[in-house]
Amino acid sequence: MFTRSIRVFGVLLVVALAITSGARAVTWDSAAFMPADELRRGMKGHILTIVEESQIERFPIEILSVEKGFQAKGDLIWAKGEGAVLEHTGSVSGMSGSPAYVDGRLIGAFAYGYSYAQEPIIGITPIAHMLAVWDREMTPMPRSRRPVTRQMGFNAFQAPPQWAPRPRADGRDAAHVPDAAVRSNPSLDPARGMRLERLRLPVALRGVARGASDALSSLFVDAGMVPFASVGGGGRVDVDAPVTPGSTIGTEFVRGDLSAYSFGTTTYRDGARILAWGHPFLSEGDSYLPLSAGFVHFIVASPAMSFKHGSPTRIVGTMTQDREPAIAGVIGDDHPRYLPVRVNVSSGDGEPEAYSYEVMRHPAYTGGLVRSVVWSTLDSAEKAGGDYTVRTKATVTFDPGYGHSPLVTSNVMSGTFAPGFAASSALSSVSSILNNWYDEIPVERIDLDVDFGDARQAAVIENARIAKQRVRPGDSAVVTVTFRPYLDAPIVKTYEVNVPADAPEGFTMVFVGDESSYLSWERSRAARKYQPSNATQMLEVLAQGGRGDRVVISLISSKMGVAVAGNELPSLPLSVLNVMNAPAQSGESALTRGSVIAEATVDPPFDRPYVVSGGTLLSFFVDRDAP
Repeated sequence: MFTRSIRVFGVLLVVALAITSGARAVTWDSAAFMPADELRRGMKGHILTIVEESQIERFPIEILSVEKGFQAKGDLIWAKGEGAVLEHTGSVSGMSGSPAYVDGRLIGAFAYGYSYAQEPIIGITPIAHMLAVWDREMTPMPRSRRPVTRQMGFNAFQAPPQWAPRPRADGRDAAHVPDAAVRSNPSLDPARGMRLERLRLPVALRGVARGASDALSSLFVDAGMVPFASVGGGGRVDVDAPVTPGSTIGTEFVRGDLSAYSFGTTTYRDGARILAWGHPFLSEGDSYLPLSAGFVHFIVASPAMSFKHGSPTRIVGTMTQDREPAIAGVIGDDHPRYLPVRVNVSSGDGEPEAYSYEVMRHPAYTGGLVRSVVWSTLDSAEKAGGDYTVRTKATVTFDPGYGHSPLVTSNVMSGTFAPGFAASSALSSVSSILNNWYDEIPVERIDLDVDFGDARQAAVIENARIAKQRVRPGDSAVVTVTFRPYLDAPIVKTYEVNVPADAPEGFTMVFVGDESSYLSWERSRAARKYQPSNATQMLEVLAQGGRGDRVVISLISSKMGVAVAGNELPSLPLSVLNVMNAPAQSGESALTRGSVIAEATVDPPFDRPYVVSGGTLLSFFVDRDAP
């Protein structure tokens, strides 16, 4: 009786798990599937894939072997491709997922190949391993997503370095495999010889300017993809081909005036559910990304790794699983929304140019994609370098239900480096918002207004001095600043900053410098003040920005204060400091290096916006007995 109860409980548990997970149990169909154990050397079969347009073609294969333990709990089927096409191209990036059949039964998906191989040796992921992915959650639904590479001490206001745009200086156009791709993909490097490679998904790029090519490519290469630009295609093709075994399936990172489409091949479809690729995409497990069907323009044959060049056609569904044996998805109209990005570019000599994009929503990728898109836009619309001054206004609008006003930041930059860097830096907050610790912040859209000027309107703070070394509380500290404009004579300007009547007596520092430098100084002086504890505080910190055309004069008393919960309590008595800095308060508050007693934002002495850089520290004494 007890044994029977255990069995009944086990059955009920399996049923309950199936119901709660949203998964539908996979029934092995011996008429449709062939297990790897039944395969023998010399057996003949075929794969289905597309080599041009949307026409699925059949290519013969011959089974070579089954390698046990290729991966943990996973085998690999080896076969050799036959026919003129495969013998000419070898393994083809974009064929990932091409279904392989023997005796009319599905054995798995083409997923691996050798670089520089003289014969088309094919590595096939067994269908039994791929079907196991369907045991997972298959219901497409939005969910809170968090990157898996978090570390204590992570700086929420610093973008990952691989996303930093880098201008090209070698004069090469974008019709090449980017250097970053060679560094991260040994199959593209002849010096590395023949290597077994997971078929890397191609990324068809369209509209990517030269300066942004490497920056955008690095993002894809780090994820195991191979970007190819300016070869042809990339943009959307108006074809309504069905999603069926052998058809092209992928995801659009970016749509619109610039496009980035990564794709492979559909392996199997059961109703609305599909399996594809025979290997992971981003290895995220549970996924929620849009799926788009595709169109193949042509195949580029290469001794390193041939690749399909294709374009998206239409969004067809949602990727729900992204695991080692395969990706899985659901075909239907319910799919993730893209993030609209609008860029308006003005140069003062004509009507503004408007550019429109839609970017895939993903905490680890959206920020980098947005900034690379902006970089490319401005390289294309204006110029890649030379003297310039650019004014930016970035507006991040949130879903109305979130109850927070748009985040608006403005800045002015001037110099000789690529203007795209200035504009993309205006959007550095996007990564912080989407990748934050505190809350899933629903960004509705992003708008960027950019105004270009060809002249360098820049100045440095050459020196500064304070008029009196002793100042009474209630009087003014008089500071004289010398500005050196670019290729022009110095300009001297005097400012007055009121010393509060309750200012503590004693040594007082004076910071004089551009607003960005001042914020850097402040984040070292009172770090806890700029370390938010919730999403609202984070948005407030991001809104502070730091404009390049403003100068800050700040008076800092030597008396310590405490920064807590995004606020500063200055010049506190020693007894209060001891309580606030007790071990029981650790992490909630921190002592500051001095206390700000007065702060003034002043305009530089120019008749038009100038970007000011540099700063200095002065000192004086607050003395009630000063003359």
